[in-house]
Amino acid sequence: MEALSPRPLVLLILLFTTTTLLSIAFYRLFLSPLSHIPGPPLWCISRLPFAYHVCLGRITYAIASLHDKYGPVVRVAPDEISFTTPEAWNDIYGMVKSKDGEKIQMRKDPDLFFRPSEGSKDMTFELDDVEHARQRRVFSHAFSDKSLRDQEPIIESYINKMSDRLHEVCGKPVNMSAWFNYVLFDTSGDLVLGDSFGCLENGALHPWINSLFSVTKGITLMGMTQRFWPLTPILMFFVPKKVRNMENEHRALIKERLEKRFSKTTPRQDIITAIAPFLNASGQNSITTTELYHNTSILVPAGSETSATTLTGLLYYLLSNPQSLCLLKDEIRSAFSNASDITIESVTSLTFQNAAISEAFRLFTPLPGSMRRISPPGGSTISGIYIPGNTIVAVDSYAASHSSSNFHNPEAFIPERWLAPEDMATFHLDEEIWVDFKDDKKSVVQPFSKGSRNCIGQRLAMAQIRLIVARLMWEFDFELEESRGWVDGIKVYTMYERPPLMCRLTPLRRRE
Repeated sequence: MEALSPRPLVLLILLFTTTTLLSIAFYRLFLSPLSHIPGPPLWCISRLPFAYHVCLGRITYAIASLHDKYGPVVRVAPDEISFTTPEAWNDIYGMVKSKDGEKIQMRKDPDLFFRPSEGSKDMTFELDDVEHARQRRVFSHAFSDKSLRDQEPIIESYINKMSDRLHEVCGKPVNMSAWFNYVLFDTSGDLVLGDSFGCLENGALHPWINSLFSVTKGITLMGMTQRFWPLTPILMFFVPKKVRNMENEHRALIKERLEKRFSKTTPRQDIITAIAPFLNASGQNSITTTELYHNTSILVPAGSETSATTLTGLLYYLLSNPQSLCLLKDEIRSAFSNASDITIESVTSLTFQNAAISEAFRLFTPLPGSMRRISPPGGSTISGIYIPGNTIVAVDSYAASHSSSNFHNPEAFIPERWLAPEDMATFHLDEEIWVDFKDDKKSVVQPFSKGSRNCIGQRLAMAQIRLIVARLMWEFDFELEESRGWVDGIKVYTMYERPPLMCRLTPLRRRE
């Protein structure tokens, strides 16, 4: 029998491949259990459009645009649904009923981030809910109200140091985005590792911190390659070796600093002191040394970068909205006579400051994008819509916060939307303003996520944000320099790639 010549064989392979791809596309568009969910056809057929926008750093804005076009429930990949409704937060991240009627949590998407080479031994990457809960119980002692009060002197010492350094550079253009990183990374370093990184002292980021931003981008891009198995090894070839090795370098530095912290004999009220009784203990309330190393390698950047993002976004929006800035300055400057009066407890009652922070959380979400989960095998009802089992689901925090379905005038910075009607007179505002925002779905803004995997350090984060804003507004006047339009076009790789926010500071007073 005569063998097929190369040309017909190639044509046969092309025909088979084309037929297969068209069949897959037809199935995903018209026969898939998710075909009733609206979405752009190319995104429903393939994950390539999603991956393309991830690589560009534009996926956050692309999904927001899809929600503007298709509504609050959008199919953004063949097996993924994005939501922007308040109800979806509980339906996805809370406890749900399995097909057997048992209360369960939706599984964390294993491909949300690139998985560490040594396996997941920290709360962020741990997929097992029981293991996650065990570790969280231990670390919760370090983030309790009592621990926060104990840690307040350390927190205040770095805010004082930031204040002193900023007085030295008054009158010059200052990158406040960088200074927020300095104070927060120094504080986190001290609270978690027993010593600062020297950022405030040197007026520059520690080289290790600088590398973290590349690590985050690398983890985001490498995580996307996991969606294209078996091509993952080939795609990983294009990721620079330096980025792939940064994880090990990152953990080595954390381990070295923790060992120095354990060698200290002077008592100190920090995170390590709070969890030390549980280290290598017996029973369920314990963690291993390896788990401590891995968790602290996450806590340092997580406890710094997201709060710095909020502070930078808030300052930008305040300086771009003079009326809101004046209201905030008046509230803070009339509330405190001395810097020493500005404490964790006293700043909680600043009504307009709380409203401004909430509005910054809405417009400049600390972690834009989606914390993806997988629906249970028997399926689940999310926001009133049945979603089949083993579907990737998430609330897209940026899209939800910027949706006109959830907020009146969603792109405008308007802290007044967060005020109660009775607060309007206090700030000499027209009560009719409140009417414009009474139907806003404020519960869709969840900057610390929701459920058992929400941010464990949210008390600490809120305390630092409130204290820093109050101190800065009490001590300085700010003027925006060449950073107008700063928020436009910022790329996102899990976190924002924040450009410099250049401001000019004028001193008003100094702490005694």
